[in-house]
Amino acid sequence: MIAISQSQKTPKTAFWTDVKDALPDSSEALYLIVQSQDGTNSIGFAWYRKDGNDNFAFTKENVTHWAPAPKFP
Repeated sequence: MIAISQSQKTPKTAFWTDVKDALPDSSEALYLIVQSQDGTNSIGFAWYRKDGNDNFAFTKENVTHWAPAPKFP
């Protein structure tokens, strides 16, 4: 077994947030997302807004990570 010191580990990017760790604030906004389907990841955009049951959710399924979308000019 090879030991990996803390300094050798790949640094975690602060850009993406795992949905297991946190969800966006409960305000309607556009987010950059990663979707996972059958082992394939893709990047896209989705809104985070209230659904028909008054619960906040992404407007696309299988979202694994999210980040705030860039601000448009």
